[in-house]
This record gives sequence, structure tokens and C-alpha cells, in this order.
Amino acid sequence: MLSWLLERVRDPAIPLKLVEFGQHVEPLYYNETTISFDASFEVSKSTGIVNGFDNKQLYKRLIQYYSEFSQIESINSSTLCLLESQFEPLLSSHVKN
Repeated sequence: MLSWLLERVRDPAIPLKLVEFGQHVEPLYYNETTISFDASFEVSKSTGIVNGFDNKQLYKRLIQYYSEFSQIESINSSTLCLLESQFEPLLSSHVKN
């Protein structure tokens, strides 16, 4: 999606059809609300509940999961900020009607 958009922004001679534009750009704004139970996990860690886990591999995977979840949330947020601050002003000069 972004490569399609970049190609058209970099070369205004490429025709930009409204329907095609919507198909490629609109999904960039969709951000499914993700639900994280990291608060429960943090409480379990701080109260020592996880110390009783027999399955240490599961505990390591939970730590990795919440770390990666946090990174993905950060990437999604950064992408949306980039779209709003950089692409929208740039596209407004290319898109007519």
C-alpha cells in the first residue's frame, strides 16, 4: 500500500484514480483496537504470582509477547502520525476533488 502511494507521490505524471486511491490509502487509517492484558500480567509479576509458574518457558513467552505487543502498538502509532503529518499535506497537493 505504501509503495503504491509513494510511487504516485514521487511521480505526479502517474494517473491517480479516486477509487484506486481510496483502496490503497484508506486501509492505512484502519487500526483495529487491540486489547492487551498487560496490566494483569504486570500485577502478576509485581505480586509474585508468576514466581509460582512451573512452566518457565511459558513465562518467558509471556514476557516476549508483551514486549512485542508494545513494539507493534508503537509502530502503529508512529505510522499513523507519519500519515497525518507527512503524507496528508503532500497528497493534498496531488489529489484533486
